[in-house]
Amino acid sequence: LKERQSRAIQAWVVPSRSNVLDQGAAAERAAEGIRRFGLRDKVIIKTDNEPAILALRDLILAKLQIRVLEEEPQHHESQSNGAVENGVKLIKGLLRVHLLALERKLGHRVPSKHPLMAWLVEHVADVSTKYLRGIDGRTAYERLFGKQVHEECLEFGEKVLWKQSANKDMN
Repeated sequence: LKERQSRAIQAWVVPSRSNVLDQGAAAERAAEGIRRFGLRDKVIIKTDNEPAILALRDLILAKLQIRVLEEEPQHHESQSNGAVENGVKLIKGLLRVHLLALERKLGHRVPSKHPLMAWLVEHVADVSTKYLRGIDGRTAYERLFGKQVHEECLEFGEKVLWKQSANKDMN
């Protein structure tokens, strides 16, 4: 999911293209992602012409309570989806970097079907939106919400040592 003006990205793993239950969960997450971007008035949803994606788009439209305009690209014309294709390329590259760093820390390979991959995909999309600066010097988060991110970010899989401080209720 890519918001065109701010260039903010959200990404999720969908286990199967053909499973209706997986698509229902993916549609719910995408609809929530659109709401999280703050889009409340009207939205243009642009997809390619793949049947599974079109079915997913229809499920998303049913879940959104805002005015939605559908935009379909020309057949066999993937270049008309350039902004989304660039976002996919960015996420794939960052995912590769984060996965290699995680595998180096763990000392072994993480299989692509491992549940950890779903978390990693979401983490990479979140990091790219909140911390990757554009040529204007601002992040997608800043363009979208008008303020900087004020949270501490840890590397995926980083070990954090933490101890709860004593309080009066502790024995």
